[in-house]
Formats: sequence, structure tokens, C-alpha cells
Amino acid sequence: MNRKAGILYVAAFLVMISIPALTMNHQKDAISGIDNRMLSDFPSIGTEGFARGVESYISDRTGGREEMINAYTTLNDRLFHEMVHPSYTYGQDGYVFFKMHQNIPFHDYHMEFASMVRRLQDYCESRNVKFYFLFDPEKNSVYRRYLPEGVFYENEWVNSLMNEFDRLGVSYVDNSMYLQKISEKHQVFNRQYDAGHWNDLGCFYGMNHLFARMKEDLPAVRELSFDDFTIGTQVMESLPVSRFPIQEEVPQFTLKSRYKDLSGEVAQELRVHSQYPHVHYYINEAKDSENLPRTLIFQGSYLNSRPQFLISNTSVDIGVHNYQNVLDLDYYFNIFQPETVIFEAAEYVFSDTYFSLEGMKNMDLSPALITREELEKAGGSMEEAVKALCRKTDRYPLSMSGVIHEGRQIDTVFTGTIPQGCRYAYLYTHGQVYDLKPDEAGVYAVSVEHGRITPDPDARLFVRNADGTDYYVPLAIREPSVMLTDQIQATAGVQQRDGGYEFRTTLRDNQFSHLLFQLYDPATDTYPHAFATADAPGTVTDTYVHDLKSGRYRISVRANSNLSDEMISYDVYLEEGERYYAGYKITSFSGTEIRAEGIWMIH
Repeated sequence: MNRKAGILYVAAFLVMISIPALTMNHQKDAISGIDNRMLSDFPSIGTEGFARGVESYISDRTGGREEMINAYTTLNDRLFHEMVHPSYTYGQDGYVFFKMHQNIPFHDYHMEFASMVRRLQDYCESRNVKFYFLFDPEKNSVYRRYLPEGVFYENEWVNSLMNEFDRLGVSYVDNSMYLQKISEKHQVFNRQYDAGHWNDLGCFYGMNHLFARMKEDLPAVRELSFDDFTIGTQVMESLPVSRFPIQEEVPQFTLKSRYKDLSGEVAQELRVHSQYPHVHYYINEAKDSENLPRTLIFQGSYLNSRPQFLISNTSVDIGVHNYQNVLDLDYYFNIFQPETVIFEAAEYVFSDTYFSLEGMKNMDLSPALITREELEKAGGSMEEAVKALCRKTDRYPLSMSGVIHEGRQIDTVFTGTIPQGCRYAYLYTHGQVYDLKPDEAGVYAVSVEHGRITPDPDARLFVRNADGTDYYVPLAIREPSVMLTDQIQATAGVQQRDGGYEFRTTLRDNQFSHLLFQLYDPATDTYPHAFATADAPGTVTDTYVHDLKSGRYRISVRANSNLSDEMISYDVYLEEGERYYAGYKITSFSGTEIRAEGIWMIH
């Protein structure tokens, strides 16, 4: 080899080994499409395990990683019929399963989970609402006869959990043995495609098992028929979150009856866990659907993509991703006022990742203000039951007002702050009782579907103190005096964007620290009060009692910074001694840009 050819060879070799490094994925919070997980981020210098963190970062983000894994996996499959894949493994007879995990024993976590489910059931039943827990097995359990040779899958903990449910009196449906029996004749999980979930046929049978149980309590509920669906198939050519090639025909069920989808509108205003944001809202438009229950279901990935199997057995089907969100049952219950609540969970989600152990232990649901016995004694009239409660409960020596902040799909009723000692608080209005919850500022409020609560001069606020004493307060709910409508000033760094505002600074070294409401008093040229302060994304509400003279003032919504603030100002009239409520939602926050929407202040 001559000198020139040698130089070209070395140069080509250096280019080849440089390509993976030069094409590394440096995107923050990047997700791997092949193994469906977050890629390692570069560790902070000086942290424990820094060297291992750098190694993981390079391994995860090397250019062409997914292409190399796919090529290696496909080659092994074709040559040796072996699946070398980060997520999947071959079983017998061509079945594909998720990577095998260790068998787990029944332990304290499962005991706490069972206790949590019983408390959810108590909350619903004390409000005369039916509750059902649905347990769905994983593929390893139903098709264990096709697991890889030598693998023993043991899930005795499931039987122990069901025994604990029996001991606690939980209303549940276990699909484990039921689907195992069905699987002897029908393919309820696909042989290969989507190893983590049942298929449409499995969902059909699994939900019918639940409906058979529900029909015992709710005669209008019926078991589904194949005639309810247009049934076809679809050929899948690769595994989910993978380019691993397969060729499998999977069932597809399409509901024939009509329904209205308001999922997008409701999801925009509903508070859900950031990692588990699935929400759906379907109105059944089929004939006689009004006889079916209005159903709130907390569900996982087994059902998130298969709403067609619940819609036809509800008047309204309201779905919320179950993981972590179910711990806030009272929030969703107050909004949607369901007639039936279902909590579905799959076999592999019993861990802190999906249902926080600490969250389950700390879940504090309000007991019913009016017991079923008290309601029956009042002849089924909530109004008469509340009157009877008032006769035996002390009246607190103050009067309060509540205000309605209207949204597009969800309204919020604010009742202000409550004296210390409160354990539970309730709002009674128009024949309905709602649980009140405080936010971080101590402002009590309840969220409801739009239009459900209207002005009411004769509402009541009930308080149950931690020391066991009760009292009630007359409460006039009224439409707010809407403020912040007449913008008088906006700095150059504030622009209206998509129904909200963007506060941006272009000044070098200028950094935003927080967003806040600030009161300006023109009589003294001072800023006497600041409230509704936040320094991170989220929804903020606050209360302000005006302790100055009645008159015109200026309210600034201000992005505070170290050099130059950006703000919007409004001209308002404030009355001495009156209470005002303020709030907004920050959708993004950084040192140079804040995006906020729904900025409001009401009286």
C-alpha cells in the first residue's frame, strides 16, 4: 500500500468510528422508540456515580443505536430464531412475551393497595354510588403454557390479594381464571403483536365478565353481543415501539352505535398526573341510553385505546388514567357526579411507579356529610336531610360568600379561607353536596362540570373539625364581578399567545424569578400588596382581602426579574373589606420566558 492510499484508509477509518459520536442524540428527556424508556441524561458533575452516569449516557445516545439493535435483532431471528431485544422474548410456538421478570411475593404493598381500594369503595357507597374493582391478568398468566422453556411464572400473590379483598368486602371482578378458560378456545392476547395487552377479543370477553356482575345491581346494564360491533382484522408487520418484523392478523372491533366525543375539551381543563394524562369523555347517543349509568372509570392501558367496549353500557363514559390519579378520586367524583365508579388495574402495575405507596397511605377522602341512613330518614330528600343536620349543628358566627369561576367545561366555586381546625368541609347547594378542598393558599374550592352550580343565596358551608366539632355557615353563591377586563398597559415583552400571555425578556442577564399579582395604590404611589405568586408551572389560586379604602386601583400581573420586569396592568375598583379571588395557570416557566393562561380576578 502506497503512502497516499494508507492516508486515505486511515482517514476513512477515523470517519467511520467518529460517526456514532458525531451523531449522538443530545436531546433532553429523549425517549427510545425501541425499548420505550427515557434515555439517560448527562449526570451533574460531582454527583455520586458520575462515571457510571457518563457511561450510560454514551451507551444510550450513541448515534445509530436503534438501527444497530434492530439489525442485530433481525439477524438473530432469521439465523437462529432467537429474539435478542431489550423489551421482548420468544416463548414456545412462536409466542412473544415481554422480558421475563422475577416472581413477586404477596407483601405489605398489596395489603395497603387492598385497603386503599376498600376506602375508595366506602367513599362511593356512602354517596349511594356503585363501585367495582376490575383485575385484568397479564399475558404471562393467561398463556403461561407458552412461556419460554424453563420459565416458571408464579403469581400466587394474586390469589392472596383476592382473599384480602374478600376479607375487606371489596366489590371486585377477577378476570384471571376466566380469561385462562376462554383462551383455550379463543385468542384473547395476540400470539406476537402487543405482548403487554389483551386484544379486542380479550377485551370483549373481559368486559362482559364485569358487565355480568354489574347487571346484578344495575338491570339496565347488559352483556355485549358481537352484533354490537363491526368486526374485522388488521395485519401487523412489527412489534409496538420496535421495528422487529412480524406478520400477524389481529382482531379489530368497531362500535356500531353513535356517541359524542368531548374528550379534548374536558382534558384541557382537568387536573391529571403529568405522566398519566389520558382522559376521555363520551356521550352515548344510542336509544334508551339514559337508562344506563353515568360511569367514571379509572383505567390503564388495557382500556385507554379500547373505549368501544364500555360506551354502550353507559349514558356517559368518563375515563381517567388510573395510575396515581385514582388517589384523587374525590376531585373527579365532585366534577362528574357519577352513578357508577369502576377502577381497573392490570396484573403488572402493582408497584410504587403506578400507585404510590405513600400516596395510598396518605389518601384522605371525606366521609359523606349525609349518611345513607340520614337520607332515608328524610324520605330521600337531600334538602330535608340538610335541614335536619342544621337543626343539630352549631351555626358559626360569620357569613361568607362563594363565587363561581367559569371555565369552558369545568367551573370552580371558591368559598375562601376557613378558620383553623377544619378537617373536612362541604358545600351544599341546589340539593347536592360537594366536598371542598383547600389549595396551597388555604382557599377552599370545588371543581364541577360547567353549569352544574349556579347562583344560590341559600347555600350552606359545613365544617367538620379535627376535634370532632361541627358547624355550618350560611353561604351566598353568586356570579362574580369579573375583573381584569380593561387592560391599560402592557410592557413590550408581553404578547398575547393562544388564549394566554407570553412574558419574555430579551435583556441580557435578565432572569425571571416568579409571576405574581401586585396591587398599585395611585394615592400613595406604592405597591402595598402582592399575592398569587408562583415560580414554576402549575395552577395558582389565592385570596385577597382589600384592607384599604374603596376606590380605583391598578392590578399588575408581573413577571419579576433581577433587572427589568415585564407586566400587564389593569384598572379595577376595589371595595374596602371585600374578599377577592385571583388565579392563573402557568404552562411553562424559565428565566427568560413565562407562558400563562386563564388570568383572572373575581369578587
